[in-house]
Amino acid sequence: MTVEYYLTNLNSSNITKLTMIKKTTLLTILALTSLTLVACHQKQEDTTSASTEQTSSTSSEASSSSSEVKKTDYSLYNEVIEKYSQPQNKPSNDINPKANLKDNSPQVYSDIEYCLYDFDKNGTDELIIALKIKSGKHYILDIRTIQNDKVIQLTNAENHLDFIGEKVIFVPLEDGYFQLSSASGGKQSHKLYKLNTDTPDLELLTESDTEAGLGTRPPLLNQDTFSWKSVTNPISGETTHSQEIKGMNISSIQNGDFSSISGTWRNSAGVELVFDEHGLVSDNSQVSIEHAKEIDHYLKTSLLPKNGGAGGSALAFLPAGVSLTMSVTSSSDNSYIDTSDTTKDRLWSGQQLINGHTDGFFYKVE
Repeated sequence: MTVEYYLTNLNSSNITKLTMIKKTTLLTILALTSLTLVACHQKQEDTTSASTEQTSSTSSEASSSSSEVKKTDYSLYNEVIEKYSQPQNKPSNDINPKANLKDNSPQVYSDIEYCLYDFDKNGTDELIIALKIKSGKHYILDIRTIQNDKVIQLTNAENHLDFIGEKVIFVPLEDGYFQLSSASGGKQSHKLYKLNTDTPDLELLTESDTEAGLGTRPPLLNQDTFSWKSVTNPISGETTHSQEIKGMNISSIQNGDFSSISGTWRNSAGVELVFDEHGLVSDNSQVSIEHAKEIDHYLKTSLLPKNGGAGGSALAFLPAGVSLTMSVTSSSDNSYIDTSDTTKDRLWSGQQLINGHTDGFFYKVE
């Protein structure tokens, strides 16, 4: 049978059958194609969903891991504290030999104390060891920090700071700066240091035979506001909170931030001074910090009329534990005795100091 014969003899019935077969085949192919596409799409969705869930899980784990903050174990400092608590007639090689002044000069020094303070604001408190003078002041002997669970001595022989203390005064300034002042043979020496967080070490920035020669420096930190403890009472447990200045912050006030004293202050006569974070709230008076000066561990400023007229008085900001002195009136007379409540933050305003008179002192109204 030839192809021509087949085509010639193809009747309408056969054509109809062929047409139906073609349609059926086409529908079958389309159906299979559709099923294949759906299956592929479903598989892609399943894969994408699984990938999304895995990514979400990984991100969640990473977020959880990053939110965990490692605590600093400050009990690591106890080995140093313990060495300073021992009799100092034969001091250890890795502590300041001037610690023996506590035993050798009991008429001057009452104890060896320590405190924690985060000088460089990196989240880790440094350890400060100091001789306590009977007047209540402190001579710093030693400063240490912790890095990677190891205690590092910052005041060491390499930077010639292992002999600070009496006659070699080492004081902290704000923002991780320190100043060393000493005198020998009638000559003075002043040095400015900066605590480097990454190293960590105390870097000598500049030195001069005059304090003014050091140039502009950050304000002095008031050590009287530190939480001092005797070396006979070691650190217990761990902590994560750096010590912050509580109550009146004279350094912030000197920089124009009065938030540490915001509120109402009242004297014994009922006169009130009201402060917000920007300063004195008054239509008539203002606090002038343009020539503010820290003296004897308190801040001396002026209370002046807003209209610029005559009048005004001295205004002192006195943190708890600090006594008012005649320096507030620029007098060299040392006969004045502060009989105010020195356990509290206080303000003092006036033009002269008279023993026994306390009406110039203002206390915060709780």
